[in-house]
Amino acid sequence: MKLQHLGLVCLGLMVISSAAALAETRPSVLTATATTITLRADVWCPYNCEPSSRDPGYMVEIARSVFQPHGLTVSYQTLPWSRTLAEVRAGTIDGAIGASIGSPETRGMVFGEEDLGLSQSVFAVTRGSPRVASIADLATRTLVAIADYSYGDPFDDYIETHRRDSKRVSLLSGDDVTKRLIRLVLSSRADVLIEDVAVLRFEAAQVDGGDRLETSPAGEPVRIGIAFTNARPEGQRYAALLDAGVRQMRADGRLAAILARYGVPDWRVGQ
Repeated sequence: MKLQHLGLVCLGLMVISSAAALAETRPSVLTATATTITLRADVWCPYNCEPSSRDPGYMVEIARSVFQPHGLTVSYQTLPWSRTLAEVRAGTIDGAIGASIGSPETRGMVFGEEDLGLSQSVFAVTRGSPRVASIADLATRTLVAIADYSYGDPFDDYIETHRRDSKRVSLLSGDDVTKRLIRLVLSSRADVLIEDVAVLRFEAAQVDGGDRLETSPAGEPVRIGIAFTNARPEGQRYAALLDAGVRQMRADGRLAAILARYGVPDWRVGQ
């Protein structure tokens, strides 16, 4: 009985030793996950652009500059905005790029103290059409917008109130969504669209007839940044690292250099 027991012990030690050796030779899945930050959003250039582009968007470049020195690799891919928000809430991805700070769409998500831009929404109509000066001007027009985006008050309330009335509001999602909004207005299938002015300028330049759009401001600028998941403890850490990194980049000039390549001024200069 003692010899049999000794044999079993030896066999057990061999199994444990082999498992330990195997673990040393194979990369750890946990380690790979822990060192990769997954960021997603639909294309919203110049904030976040095509992942394969030489210029993937200034927020993407800021994130990579901040996290890389901490051994964290940013994985950025595009995803429809509604799905991005759902997966950030679930904790299956780490963050949503270009999210509005303090808006209903990002409630419960984690932001740092430092924003990564100011989004100024505008109304756009075809040249010669009456411009939108106030929300009352939308009463007899069809407004097209992006599903689950926040455009600030009182426009979010207007969209929520009339979202089921297709004569008043039509919401789109998916790929190339801003270009699709532009084409709807240019083809007179909608009267007016609402979008960030920098994004609209970028996308309209790539659409035939995009120069026929005329804009007017829609409310006050909204603070935007990266919304991290609150479903896992890493979200708080990532937000804190981003805060410290952005402050350092602003102080040493790296932030200004990135923004200059996208033609975007530093929204905090002069404040």
